[in-house]
Amino acid sequence: MIERPDADALMAGPLGQWLTGLNASRAEAKAKSARYTRNGIIGGIVLGVIVLILFRDPEPAAWVGFGSFGIGTFMAFNARKQVTDKLKTGINSAIAQALGLTYTMTGLAPDCYERAKSFSLLPSHDNENLEDEWSGPLGEQAFRLHEAKLTEERGSGKSRRTVTVFEGTLMTIAFTRRFHGVTLVERGGRHRSLFGFQKDSIELNDVELGHIAMVDPRFEDAFNV
Repeated sequence: MIERPDADALMAGPLGQWLTGLNASRAEAKAKSARYTRNGIIGGIVLGVIVLILFRDPEPAAWVGFGSFGIGTFMAFNARKQVTDKLKTGINSAIAQALGLTYTMTGLAPDCYERAKSFSLLPSHDNENLEDEWSGPLGEQAFRLHEAKLTEERGSGKSRRTVTVFEGTLMTIAFTRRFHGVTLVERGGRHRSLFGFQKDSIELNDVELGHIAMVDPRFEDAFNV
């Protein structure tokens, strides 16, 4: 079993020394972020006033002002993000090492994501963001865990917006025995016939799956197997 790491021991070791060494970088990033924000505000006001004087129209002046502020805010965010990402990776990697695990902040789409998509376990989406991969042994079985955020673009023109359709964990765990079939557990009511009845069988990812009735009516109401 994975045991909780000793926080005091971690901070007394290389992790604490590494964090102390980042104090200067953190202070520099904070100052740079504040400078970018301040310059964005000042630049937005100055440019907005200039455009207003030249064109006598408040609308383009407002667009220029907000645009300058947006650029400053974006640059301030990036200045902070470089340090926070470094901190996040360093801290989580140290915790993972203490637990006998491996941590990476970003990576390619894992097998569990592709498998979940192929069996229609994830909602329709246009973009995916997969991060924070933890992997290693869980007792005698291997596991991989990812944080996933799936988004979909909806609407058009000025009404176009990005909607989060899934935000949660994707995980695979190995078993001590080999399975020769596929068992799919999903929310109830997803696969119904034309008349509203549960389908006897479905085909997903080139696999034909037959519906199995469960003994517990409460489970049967909420899920399909």
